[in-house]
Amino acid sequence: MEIVEKIDILEKRLDSIDEKLEKINLLITNNVIPNCNKMGNHINFVDSVYDKFKLPLEYICNKIKKMM
Repeated sequence: MEIVEKIDILEKRLDSIDEKLEKINLLITNNVIPNCNKMGNHINFVDSVYDKFKLPLEYICNKIKKMM
């Protein structure tokens, strides 16, 4: 196999790799990042609700434990 043929094969493989990387980049940008942001918002919401109900729930649980 000549050097020119080997270079052609390598160029085709590099083009293929570039296309795959572009697809991965689009998936990350369009799907993964927005979904991570949504999950972060959900976690913040759950944390804020938990913080509001944590002390009353602990109080009730402690009263129930004392009664048992």
